[in-house]
Amino acid sequence: MNNLSANNQTIDLLCDVIDNFGDIGFVYRLAKSLSKEIQNSTETRLRISVKGINSFAKMCPFVDNSKSCQTIKNNQTNNLEWEILNWEDQEACLLSYRKIPPQKILQCFQCTRPDFFDQIIFSRTALSSVIINIDYLTAEEWARDFHLKKGVTPVQQSRKINFMPGFMEGTGGLIFTEHCQNNLTLQKLFPKVEFSTDFKIFIFGYEKDYTPLLKSISRFSKISGRKCTIFAADRKNNFELAVKSAPNVQICQMEFVTQEQFDSLLTEFDFLFIRGEDSWARASLLGTPFLWQAYKQDEQYQLIKVDAFVKLLTHGIETEQAKILENAFFSYNTTFCNRFQDLEEFGTDSDTVLYSKKFLPLFHQPEELKKFEEDSILNLLLNIEKIQPAYKRLSEKLHSLGNLTNKIVEILNKIR
Repeated sequence: MNNLSANNQTIDLLCDVIDNFGDIGFVYRLAKSLSKEIQNSTETRLRISVKGINSFAKMCPFVDNSKSCQTIKNNQTNNLEWEILNWEDQEACLLSYRKIPPQKILQCFQCTRPDFFDQIIFSRTALSSVIINIDYLTAEEWARDFHLKKGVTPVQQSRKINFMPGFMEGTGGLIFTEHCQNNLTLQKLFPKVEFSTDFKIFIFGYEKDYTPLLKSISRFSKISGRKCTIFAADRKNNFELAVKSAPNVQICQMEFVTQEQFDSLLTEFDFLFIRGEDSWARASLLGTPFLWQAYKQDEQYQLIKVDAFVKLLTHGIETEQAKILENAFFSYNTTFCNRFQDLEEFGTDSDTVLYSKKFLPLFHQPEELKKFEEDSILNLLLNIEKIQPAYKRLSEKLHSLGNLTNKIVEILNKIR
């Protein structure tokens, strides 16, 4: 058992909610995992400071978004005390920080700390403190180089350590989650819908044209003879417009569920179309075949992130299977207007041009790219038995790297 109980201490977690539920989802998951690791410590507590308390309250049912400061201790927190602060209420936060000054700080996703927080930890009379800067998840090689590197702070008594979650040795890995028995199943969620023998597909994505995806699922159903049911979360406008492209596919609208329910339901699907980071990590650990939609960035920089992950996923598999995965991942993450129509404006050596030439043909019309995406995803679905071992190997590798939370605790234990 970890020895955090040796000292009476508060561990501070900071989160600025940028992506509705992705950022706070990670922080909530980390808090639960930390609580499990240090549950025998009667003298350790978590203080979670959140900008965007409404998102936290929706995901975590015991959080009251009307309160600027609340203390919680229950089964969900492994009976460890959590103090939850709405950092938009400066007065409430200062009362807590002055009573127990922050010393062990987990700053998530390089969020900008409130000025009043910095004034406390960086004042001349402040106690010594350590900031562990937990960065965004990436499969890129540079994550290894930056993991555990020291950062710079304005004062000598404060230290900063960069912590990189990741998929490779030399990174912080991912948070492991034990699936709780909440008794929520897809059948209980949709009691009047029959789909017990269906090929069950989960779709959770950012705004995009979903017509190629739904067409590919419709064609897969016809060719394979398998009845397909899509479970769509957070249906976007473009998804609604694309529904007519798959008249032979049953579509169920999933309402918002808690994180614990989400984790449990995720295990029931045959294929996942997921987005962001927390869902990406869950799918990778599960070993269920999936396509990941990265958050779109300027000049389609997300394709570099996609490339790094695809290389990891396809390492050691046959060339034909690797190409199936490459085409599906890259076409699913590419849009025509920002990628092919105006390539010349970026220059011939830009990442956008290099990646378009390496992975996809140069399409002259948007419909050509859409057809390529449709065919690529169909090919992936039709070859699911062949490519499934790649996902299983990835899952096994990630579990062998160890739990991210344990690595955080090891760092905290070394701090004096």
